[in-house]
Amino acid sequence: MYYTLIYLIFSAIAIFTSFPIAAANGIAYLDILTDYLAFTTFCGCLCGLIMLLARPFTKIKFNPNSKFFRVPEYEQKFYEKIKLDKWKKIVPDFGKMVGFKKKIDPKECKNSKFYERFLYENINASILHFADILLSPFFFFFLHKEFYITIGLCGMLVIFILNIIPVMLQRFLRPRLLKIYNKLKQKEEKSEA
Repeated sequence: MYYTLIYLIFSAIAIFTSFPIAAANGIAYLDILTDYLAFTTFCGCLCGLIMLLARPFTKIKFNPNSKFFRVPEYEQKFYEKIKLDKWKKIVPDFGKMVGFKKKIDPKECKNSKFYERFLYENINASILHFADILLSPFFFFFLHKEFYITIGLCGMLVIFILNIIPVMLQRFLRPRLLKIYNKLKQKEEKSEA
């Protein structure tokens, strides 16, 4: 709900502040809408492309304990200080899109395979959202230069806000998931020996 509200507010600001610019520059009002829709379509397609590329790449020799995926201690303290765990409710869960449900039978949560998959999805979600933020300036190619400030700035803010919170949440959860995963993995290895 919050995400939809953020999107609608920034969309309205982007579109309505573009009307005077369009009138002053002789640009058709329809171009405001097409520019904005081109931006949102580009961002959506970009997310899909990143997801398709990142998932197989991260699956190759996936190691949840890799130093590359670690979250530094100072970053974890920052998340605790801003009480990020309370923000979870505002971020929608799209795990269903990749066939991963986090709310399952408690018996399934008692093996390391579940947490390995959880960490895999966590890392992929971080990559997806962070890459969307980094690549978002490319959408300026779809805009009339007169709309760089109105549609461009609002679009960048929408992308940043709607992606940075999930990135932070993924990184906040990762050390906890990793700890549980390692404990269960160790326990399973002992019982197999």
